[in-house]
Amino acid sequence: MTELVARSINLLLKTAIGAGFGLLAALINYYLFFSLYGNITIHLGEIVAIVCMVKFGLRAGIVASLISTLGLYFAIGNLNYFVLFAFEIVFLYLLVKRGTQLLIADFLFWLFIGLPLTFLIVYFIAGIKGDFLFIVLFKHVVNGILVAAIASIILSFWRSNPDSIDSAIKPKLATQIFSLSIVSITTPSLIVAMILTTNAAEKLERQIELQLVDKARYMANLISNYVMLHQQAVSNVAQLYSLLPDDELANQNLLEQHKTSLPGFISMIVTDKEGNVIQGSPQDIFDANIKSLNKQQNVSDRDYFLRVQESKSNYVSQVFKGRGFGQDPIIALSSPILKNQQFTGIVEGSLNLPNFYDLEEQAYAQDELMLVSDRNNNIIFASAALEQETLTQLIIKKPAMLLSNQISIIELSEKAYLYADWETKEGWTIFVLKKPDIIFRSLSQNVILVSVSLIFLILLFLAVARQFASQITKPLELLVEQFSGNKIMKSASISNISSKEISLLFKSLSEAKRISVEFQKRLSEEVKIKTSQLTLMNNQLKQLATLDGLTQLLNRRSFDEKAVKLLKASTRNQLPLTFAIVDIDDFKRINDSFGHPAGDYCIKFVATQLADIFKRDTDLVSRYGGEEFALILGDGSPVSHKTLLLDFVKRIAESQIVFEQMTISLTVSLGAFTVQNGNKIEYTQLVKNADRLLYQAKDSGRNKAVFGDDS
Repeated sequence: MTELVARSINLLLKTAIGAGFGLLAALINYYLFFSLYGNITIHLGEIVAIVCMVKFGLRAGIVASLISTLGLYFAIGNLNYFVLFAFEIVFLYLLVKRGTQLLIADFLFWLFIGLPLTFLIVYFIAGIKGDFLFIVLFKHVVNGILVAAIASIILSFWRSNPDSIDSAIKPKLATQIFSLSIVSITTPSLIVAMILTTNAAEKLERQIELQLVDKARYMANLISNYVMLHQQAVSNVAQLYSLLPDDELANQNLLEQHKTSLPGFISMIVTDKEGNVIQGSPQDIFDANIKSLNKQQNVSDRDYFLRVQESKSNYVSQVFKGRGFGQDPIIALSSPILKNQQFTGIVEGSLNLPNFYDLEEQAYAQDELMLVSDRNNNIIFASAALEQETLTQLIIKKPAMLLSNQISIIELSEKAYLYADWETKEGWTIFVLKKPDIIFRSLSQNVILVSVSLIFLILLFLAVARQFASQITKPLELLVEQFSGNKIMKSASISNISSKEISLLFKSLSEAKRISVEFQKRLSEEVKIKTSQLTLMNNQLKQLATLDGLTQLLNRRSFDEKAVKLLKASTRNQLPLTFAIVDIDDFKRINDSFGHPAGDYCIKFVATQLADIFKRDTDLVSRYGGEEFALILGDGSPVSHKTLLLDFVKRIAESQIVFEQMTISLTVSLGAFTVQNGNKIEYTQLVKNADRLLYQAKDSGRNKAVFGDDS
């Protein structure tokens, strides 16, 4: 039951320790992280969980890991890594417990378990694919190995305790050298590699950002000039109509010539002051529309007519869907026809926006795309690869995965693009877009270079560490083998395979061994002498602990211990037992009259008489304190006990004590209580009964013995 309680307390303690470490790890994951690229971040909270696992066991490590993952969830909103990190803790625990170095164990985990499991999570759950998938996988591997490396550094400064799994197996020196070398080179190498990779990516981003901004600005100017060119053409036609006579055929030819010279126009029309369309180009489509409507077309309700009629100035409309001459998205460019400063109609040209494809082909690289939106954020043009429908609302959506540190990101049709934008004079926004693959490819190349370099460094340090360790361990093993025996080896066999330091070590050890052998001989002799002296002293201490120094009788403590045992034995065997207390009468008078040395002599005299009379194995005699003595008689009948005690009182009274030519008369009083037939009585009560009888003897004149029993 006690073992079960102790085990339960231990489990609760390990859980509490794990929770404490996990809370610290969660805070580190949430607050202390480093951006590698975009929202790909390096989190270091798992360091705390790994240290907790090594120092306090698997349960504490798993608890710490799960809690630390909560901090990761609040930081990046991803719950998919609970299982991954728990697997990592269990895997590391199993390998480290068997003597595998932590960093090597973590490398094996990511190679055989972590990388495949992360691929499944990232590819099938997060939906990340392509080059970016490779970067994310590399980030997790680097994060894991960096965490293990830093944890190894921390553990190297943390003294092992009995519960830690790293104290169970002592690794070889070669393994320790290799581990420390790898940790020392891996940690700074990974940090430097990540910094260089991030800097290279940011440099490339700055170049791409400048290219996109320049291209967006260029395209905004190109499109503005494109619109301005067509607007000027419309204005020129309106001015010609203002100057020329009303010759229908000549005017129609003039309109056709301008329409043909500027293929960006899908159509051009001329109206009268009432908004009735009187001429149009292409003429065949214009005539067909009039024929199908059976009436003259009127545009007096259109903004491009009303605004020009009101302001008598040029007008550029918002984008709208064409009618009559097609259904492509168009903008209307209109100018007033003024004769003698009187408004007589308009010339309007419908600019076909799909012709922006020609501008796109002229200005854009193969991997660049374009999107144009108007003031109302409606799409008026989009490259075909963007799969965006014109005249629909442009929804600016940021991708869940941040793919760049500096360049703006937009998501269209579930695809992410880097982009820059620029506004034209007409209030349109020109978006120049580029897929982020170029950055991913650069990052992937750096990742491959870092991985190959790191593997090469690890293999190089493995070879160097083994060679270096063998130069140290082989001579040391030979030294241990030789010095474990009794013979002293010759230095030649060591110097052939060792360095100068090992040779000096051998000479020092040889001298130390010689001194040690001589010291052991002297120490052995001294130990024998000290042992005999110690035995004698122990015996003396034993006597001092049990005997009274003046009388050599039992002292009170030893007497009480033995008396209790005799009382229990007497009660158990139903045998009579007598307890007596003896007190020297008028002892103060003796000290005052003859001096304290005489008093001590009298005490020793009484002790001698007691030891002489009560000398059976069942008798127990002690100096109980001052001039008092206590004794137990445990053999014979109560009558025989009484006889012996009376004889003792009589002998003392008849004795003449001579001390330094002084004769001293001496008497004693005695109280004795007998327990019969195994009656139970507490030892303290037995003492009280005998003490009460002693005082009765003193009160009745001294030099007497008073007896009592439990009958």
